Amino acid sequence: MRAASVPSLLPRCSSLWATLILRLLKRRVGEVPEPLKNQIEALPIDQLEALGEDLPNFANMTDLER
Repeated sequence: MRAASVPSLLPRCSSLWATLILRLLKRRVGEVPEPLKNQIEALPIDQLEALGEDLPNFANMTDLER
């Protein structure tokens, strides 16, 4: 069995990051609107990481939309 190459894992990692961030956002600020969910799911991994780092600072949906 061959290990998957790193580039082939990136889309999956990005998807997992987006899923985790969306779940945490829902707990933090409530339901995330579908258009915003789609934007988050389309973010590259480095922006997802940055969003994850900023997430504890969000108090409401307005903070997320900035």
